[in-house]
Amino acid sequence: IPLSIGGNMLTMFLLGKSFFLKNYEVLNTLAISKDKKYLATGGGGWRGISSIAFPRSFPIYIYNNVTQKREFKLYGHYYKIKSLSFNHTGEFLASTAKNDQYLKIWNLKTKKLVDIYYCSYNFINSIEYNPVNDTLAITNGLNVYLFDTKKDTAIILSQGRAPLKFNNDGNCVFFQDHNYNIVQYNIENKKIVNTFVGHNDIISSISLVDDCSRMVSSSWDGTVKLWDVTNGKEIVTFMERLK
Repeated sequence: IPLSIGGNMLTMFLLGKSFFLKNYEVLNTLAISKDKKYLATGGGGWRGISSIAFPRSFPIYIYNNVTQKREFKLYGHYYKIKSLSFNHTGEFLASTAKNDQYLKIWNLKTKKLVDIYYCSYNFINSIEYNPVNDTLAITNGLNVYLFDTKKDTAIILSQGRAPLKFNNDGNCVFFQDHNYNIVQYNIENKKIVNTFVGHNDIISSISLVDDCSRMVSSSWDGTVKLWDVTNGKEIVTFMERLK
């Protein structure tokens, strides 16, 4: 057998073996309860040829931060877990999956699925519970919505996408617009109150300090920026792309 053909056959064999026999799991997202007691995480994975024959239900793992042990798993998504968020009491967990139009609400005391909501306006990319009530910020990658789980209603806030982050009072939500800026939207006044301009690529993460006076953001542009939330101004860029 010519060397090139033999090498190609060996490569195909190894790739096929990896595809049909390899088992792996990845974790895409995590959430921490408001009291910092519980951590939830989930993702996707592959279990060889059985993944083709038998659709897999991807688990949500619930860990106790006090005992540092996994307490239980929740099953209910047949696509990779995309986003998780605890409600303000820590009693409920919201979850959604990749390429999924369903938002699921879990009761962590009973360990059961209690509500399923269908999103008619596209796949749900990211969710974030309000820290003071049971409304959620939801985005489908085009717009940001405020969803009321009690009334089963949603209102559009603005064009935008993930990441999503509420302030401590729950009256403002931060998200990314389609120009790589961070927007601060006041829910009560129904308007944008600040736009944080400085990134030039996709914003991957937003975090607020305890009193919400400052915000840190990271981006695919290779930078991490610190912002003054009171005036929307950049304070400093911590890191830059290596040249």
